[in-house]
Amino acid sequence: MISEIGKFLLGFALFANIYAVVAVWSGIKNKNPYWQESGRRAIFGTTILLFFALAILIFGFATDQFNINYIAQHSSKELPFYLKISAVWAGQEGSLLLWSFFQITFTAIESKRNDKSFPMLSKWASIFLGIISAFFIAMTLIFSNPFIASNSMPSNGQGMNPLLRHPGMVFHPPILYLGYVGLAVPFAYALASLITNKVDNWTNRYVQQWLLFSWLALGVGIILGSRWAYDVLGWGGYW
Repeated sequence: MISEIGKFLLGFALFANIYAVVAVWSGIKNKNPYWQESGRRAIFGTTILLFFALAILIFGFATDQFNINYIAQHSSKELPFYLKISAVWAGQEGSLLLWSFFQITFTAIESKRNDKSFPMLSKWASIFLGIISAFFIAMTLIFSNPFIASNSMPSNGQGMNPLLRHPGMVFHPPILYLGYVGLAVPFAYALASLITNKVDNWTNRYVQQWLLFSWLALGVGIILGSRWAYDVLGWGGYW
């Protein structure tokens, strides 16, 4: 049941995301605010769909749904609850789903913003962020789907990699992902400035706030990772 629902949510999210990009682009091209608003709502709809997909995967880990191949590979009944939750991003499939959710969430935040000084910059930035989100959702759905069902129903999972059984696993990867995904916003604004030929206006305070947020997230993530490496690997000092 979880497998089918998860696949449906991912597939519908990809469709909604692609529709959002096309709708916003069509609205800009035809100067039609209806299509622009429709695309913006589709972005919020995609965010909700991925939220539920991620929530279902977390629920699967918390309740030992080993009929899901990804859960059977990265969790077990003996794992503490906090490690079961962090096992969601212990592999590529779950990491891509979490990354996709962060990416579409930031896209939704950006699409809600209405820059009256340079409205085209914001709209084109939403398009580029939507394209990036669609790429990661498609990668998750087609190549690294965490909702693939197992051929059999194992009584227990393989468990988490011993190197990942550390409190740092709870915070280090998600914080790093936030930093990486946050950098997509300035990138989208840079591309938007080239499209609109307003290369002197995209480095505004709003973009600077995203850069500062990403820099802080990456810095905190690296500090947590250094402590994790020091505890687990014993490299004789902080990484």
